[in-house]
Amino acid sequence: MESVLARLQVRERERVRVARVDADDRPDLVQRLGVQEIPSIVMFQDRKRFACLRGRATLGDVERTLEEQAAQNESRAATG
Repeated sequence: MESVLARLQVRERERVRVARVDADDRPDLVQRLGVQEIPSIVMFQDRKRFACLRGRATLGDVERTLEEQAAQNESRAATG
C-alpha cells in the first residue's frame, strides 16, 4: 500500500492530501474512523467521509473512487 499512497501523493498532489495512520499506534483513530480491515483507505471531503476502500487497493481503485466523487460533486453543483 505504501507504493500506491506514494504514487497517489505525487499524481494527485493538487487535489488530494495523503495521511498515513499506523493502526497499532492509533487504535483510537482506527475505531473512530470505523476501519474494520487493515489496510484500508478512508477518503474524506470537507471533513466528511465519502468512501472506504477495504483491503489492498490499487492506484486504479483509488483514482476511480476519486473520479466518481468528483462527478457527483459536479452533478450536485449543476443541479443546486
